[in-house]
Amino acid sequence: AAELVAECARVDAVMAELAAERQASSLVEQAARGQSEQAAEHLAAALAAAAAELAAERQRTDARNAEAVNDADLAQARVAKDVLEALKVGLEAERQSAAAALAQAASAEHEAERQRAAAAA
Repeated sequence: AAELVAECARVDAVMAELAAERQASSLVEQAARGQSEQAAEHLAAALAAAAAELAAERQRTDARNAEAVNDADLAQARVAKDVLEALKVGLEAERQSAAAALAQAASAEHEAERQRAAAAA
């Protein structure tokens, strides 16, 4: 998901750069036709606007990437929690099984001692 978001952001940035280049190219052509002063002002304004848009897009991309990383971290933490919970349940089942086996062994030992005492008497 994070890679897809990053790729979309790269495509958006390339599209913005292409639009800025097209506009700049058009303004350069106007300048070549004799409208140099006005075209230069428009070119400077267009370049400043394109730079501002690229900076804003970069910030949006960084925010989307950070959000995607946070989402991935959260999902990974949830999986780890589920795994730990499953281990806890498994350990509890093993503890209960061991306690039952210990109780059975103690009962068998008690019965054996009782039989020995009865045989000695």
